[in-house]
Amino acid sequence: MRTTVIAVALGLGVALGGPGVARADEATLTAVEVLYHTNDDDKDHNTELFTSIRDNRGIEVATLEEHFGDDTWDDDEDDGPYGLTVTGRGTWSSMKGGRLVIRIHPQGGRGHDTWKFNVSVTLFFSDGERRHAGGRNEYLDQNRQQIEIEIV
Repeated sequence: MRTTVIAVALGLGVALGGPGVARADEATLTAVEVLYHTNDDDKDHNTELFTSIRDNRGIEVATLEEHFGDDTWDDDEDDGPYGLTVTGRGTWSSMKGGRLVIRIHPQGGRGHDTWKFNVSVTLFFSDGERRHAGGRNEYLDQNRQQIEIEIV
């Protein structure tokens, strides 16, 4: 009888997130990686790219420090994966419904650029779990400079 009571108590401690037990929704964001694939319209060498992650309250929690303003990303080319810098506290639950934010800033010439691409991002958490976001056949240009993709 005593063994059963202890087992039930231990089971409740785990189920309720007792001391020393990390619940999955409390796992913290530890790393983020993004991979881009340019389709049939390249990113010009003078177009800056900004990549960030926002939680489901709109708070930025990670950013890519490099803006690639001096790099051409050629057609049918993979770029990355690149590691984003975790700048805020993200948790498993706060990242569900968060956003991958991608923005360009065309510079030089007439300030025109159209970039067509696929993107995938992976968010890594302290308990080993992952969340993902991605888009296929996306585009940005001088008139549509930002997109947001939901993290699932």
